[in-house]
Amino acid sequence: MAQVDMKGDVPVGAIVPFFGEVPMSVKDAGWLICDGTPLLQADWPDLSAAIGQAFGFTSKDVDFCLPDLRGVFLRTIDAGAGRDPGVKDRMASGPDHSGATGDLVGSIQFDATRLPRNTAFSIKGKLAMGHNTTHGGCSDSNRINYKSASTDRPFEGGDAESRPANLSGNYLIKARPNIKSNAAIGQIPIGAAIALPLKPGEDTPVDDFWRYCDGQTFIAAKGSTFYRLFEMIGQANGGVKGEPGEAQRFAAPDLRGLFVRGHTGLRDGPRFDPDRNERETPRPDLDMAGNAGNLVGSYEGWATSAARSPGLSIPIHSYPFDATSGYQSGLATAASHKGDSKSFDVGGGDAETRPISMSVEWFVRFMSSGDQSKPGEELPLCTVVAAATIEELEKWRPCDGRTLLITEFEPLFKILGTRFGGDGTTNFCLPDMRGRFLRGAGDPAMTYPRPRGQPAIEAGTVQDDTTAAPSKPFKVTLANWPGESTSDVIDYGTGYELLKLESEKTVDATGGEAETRPINVYVQHLIKVRL
Repeated sequence: MAQVDMKGDVPVGAIVPFFGEVPMSVKDAGWLICDGTPLLQADWPDLSAAIGQAFGFTSKDVDFCLPDLRGVFLRTIDAGAGRDPGVKDRMASGPDHSGATGDLVGSIQFDATRLPRNTAFSIKGKLAMGHNTTHGGCSDSNRINYKSASTDRPFEGGDAESRPANLSGNYLIKARPNIKSNAAIGQIPIGAAIALPLKPGEDTPVDDFWRYCDGQTFIAAKGSTFYRLFEMIGQANGGVKGEPGEAQRFAAPDLRGLFVRGHTGLRDGPRFDPDRNERETPRPDLDMAGNAGNLVGSYEGWATSAARSPGLSIPIHSYPFDATSGYQSGLATAASHKGDSKSFDVGGGDAETRPISMSVEWFVRFMSSGDQSKPGEELPLCTVVAAATIEELEKWRPCDGRTLLITEFEPLFKILGTRFGGDGTTNFCLPDMRGRFLRGAGDPAMTYPRPRGQPAIEAGTVQDDTTAAPSKPFKVTLANWPGESTSDVIDYGTGYELLKLESEKTVDATGGEAETRPINVYVQHLIKVRL
């Protein structure tokens, strides 16, 4: 019979980020890279039972696909929370559009861009237009051909995608259940990370097997406490060469303020990171700065693309985009029509581009448990992992904000309290991650080796989406620009008036999609509620 629920240990179908190149020992321990590979159901009954064909298939009732998380971010299923405005349009992520769609684990959603929340996108110039109608009082053909009171001019430029600042990791999925005869099978691998919606050291025994993902360095010498972690992740996340006679050091991943993005591997395609070859080293502050380019552990700053539908645009009122080759000057001095175009740089934008998120603290595993008499005992209460399964589990619950009775979950209540809700007398609430992405918590006042925008100060806090200016600037082009001079209004006594450029004006953008987000695949985030 297929096994999914591992009780205190993570279930089959659990997903964790791994911050090094994946060695064969990890695969031998029952963890596979989330690269979309199709597997026969008969060969992998446990994983097949856990995730079904949510991530696609190539042959109905014969095989199923691993989640393909290369180049994508993870988003918790909305589950009716209403935080994902595009949930109905989510698509299947498997081959030939196979797999789950909509508000289900496995569906995929491409990036989107909304208007900034705080500082509007805008252009500034002599855009305060006066009266403007077609002059029909004479036969001269050099006159304004005016057709409407307002015209939307689309944005040009922008980055290749919208995304938050991120660190890349290889997403692994638990494909085989734990077995008593081999403690290594099923355990979260050394070099992989878990999340907690709590501050480090806050009533959680994470130091027994885990280290905080804050970029601290450790001795890399054979026989040292952290040498096994060094063997697994190397210096992908940075390191220190050491002075003569001193051991070199290696860095743990620094996830403070960052989101995690699946490493793209070698495959190209529209679903993968378009800037993967321009990714930067994560630790320019160390002598060994870590991986750059299309390698695991590399850093990537936020980016902003133009919105797809509806697009971002600037509404210009009373402007003659269809003007003929000149303006009829008549008895007054009119603005000069040059027949050329003018491009305006778009200003504005918030401090960073990010999706709706909840902050967590990340911890990387550095030591294995040799005792499998109680599988998962090294995983503290409140551990959060992503999962590709929706099976009911004994010691794990979805992070959906549900209310629990204190009498039934007293050890968990002692840690969580009422930080996520509840009356604190008879009940308390779990964190509600529905529709949200996970972001490493961090203090905005800290000096980070790479820009991270405005991370939440404490784990467990939430942030709305926001939109920054792109690194490749937005522009707006106006055709048939009438020069920079101000004109008088021309009136021949017929009631027809021509263009008047009155003064400087700032015009704010309109349009944009319902939220700003990166490309993402739905998963379920689970929290450990019992030991």
